[in-house]
Amino acid sequence: MAAAGVGGCAPDAFAAAHLLGRPMTLETRCPTTGTPIRVDFRSDGTVAADPATAVVAIIDPRTNPEPFDFTDADRIDADICIHQPLFASPGAAREWLDHHRGGAALPVAEAQDVIKRLIG
Repeated sequence: MAAAGVGGCAPDAFAAAHLLGRPMTLETRCPTTGTPIRVDFRSDGTVAADPATAVVAIIDPRTNPEPFDFTDADRIDADICIHQPLFASPGAAREWLDHHRGGAALPVAEAQDVIKRLIG
């Protein structure tokens, strides 16, 4: 199963792959460099990224300066989801981190582990 063009809510793709428990491929482009990024979710629960330096942008709602409205799906998408892309490298995510205080740019394997722990 492929999820092509997921540019905004990369953590959702990680959650979906974990919940489905089957191989899945995510393909997108780094919003900073334009570099193609491919993430393969394997049937054994591991993940591999190309480029290997790819990172997942994750916003922590607890650190956002303004409260989020979690009762409206469109607001959730506008406030959080579209702001969490994959970047080709930590350096490519630097500007994103400057604009999302409290956010993180996690290596793909680390993001996979964090999301697995969050959803059980």
